Amino acid sequence: MKSYRPQRVANIVREVVSEAIAAKLSDPRIAPLSSVTRVDVSADLEHAKVYISVLGSASVQRRTMQGLQSALGVVQRMVARFASPFPL
Repeated sequence: MKSYRPQRVANIVREVVSEAIAAKLSDPRIAPLSSVTRVDVSADLEHAKVYISVLGSASVQRRTMQGLQSALGVVQRMVARFASPFPL
């Protein structure tokens, strides 16, 4: 029997990261036309790979990815806070 839990977790991660990009992150390097296209979660729910689409030139894309990379810890905490049954 196939487990749908990784797919449900991927949807939650996608929503949280999308909300973070749209409203929570204030880094000026992150382009406003950035979106999460897909999230792959491992079967053991340990790792997630988030795919981002950025509209704009190559320099805008590069700058946006640098901004998101520097905000990685903040986004991870947002996902953990959302997924945890206990407040962090």
